[in-house]
Amino acid sequence: MSMGQGMGNWHAIRSFTQDRSVAKQKLAKGTVNRIARFAKPYRKLIAILLGFLSIDAAIGIVNPLLYREIINRGILLKDSGLVIGLALVVGAIAVFDAGLMLADRYGAHLVREPVEERVGAARRKAMMLCFARAAALRLQLHLDPGCGFDI
Repeated sequence: MSMGQGMGNWHAIRSFTQDRSVAKQKLAKGTVNRIARFAKPYRKLIAILLGFLSIDAAIGIVNPLLYREIINRGILLKDSGLVIGLALVVGAIAVFDAGLMLADRYGAHLVREPVEERVGAARRKAMMLCFARAAALRLQLHLDPGCGFDI
């Protein structure tokens, strides 16, 4: 496969994300309740994960602001004390952020531990053929909307 052909396939697949009609789809009645029932045992872990994500997002916002202050007030105004102090703050935030990533990884391990179920070869083949056919039909429908296929 040449590189050009591979990129063409990527662009065809990426174009699925450009379909704005997906945003107009309505959820079936009861879907939110089923999701809530599924997530209920994981409420505490989900809350912790959201807390970690919020703190990590805040750190992502604070770092560029600190760098701006280091450049504008520290380097340009030649205030070495400010540069050293803010550099220490940036370092402490980096260490704290690394700890958050480790904690998030541990929490993800607790939530996402999969249940292993073996699938027989014939069933696995049938499922793969079903998925492949559905993917091929969707691609054909995307590339040629008037082809007559209805998914």
